[in-house]
Amino acid sequence: MGKSKLEGKMHEEAALLVAEMDSHNEQPFDPKGIIASHSANIICSMVFGMNFKHDDKRFLDMLARFDENLRYCVTLFSPLYTFRFSVLSIFFAQSDSYILKI
Repeated sequence: MGKSKLEGKMHEEAALLVAEMDSHNEQPFDPKGIIASHSANIICSMVFGMNFKHDDKRFLDMLARFDENLRYCVTLFSPLYTFRFSVLSIFFAQSDSYILKI
């Protein structure tokens, strides 16, 4: 198979990610933001055809909005998801006891 056009960009982002992690000099840090920004930059290069600088205000704003929307969806649908499975478990628990009587 041939090489992908994005392979070079992915290698470049991976090298930048490693360099940014090495810049912390073995001190503890939260890698969430670093990994998210580099992953999002690869996705942006696929979708928009351009890379963003990691300190670009538009890029950071886009990441913050995505994170906020994801948190909102999780907090909104999590109780509904739990409720649905609790109702289904009650139904199947009753049907199992009915099947055992037969």
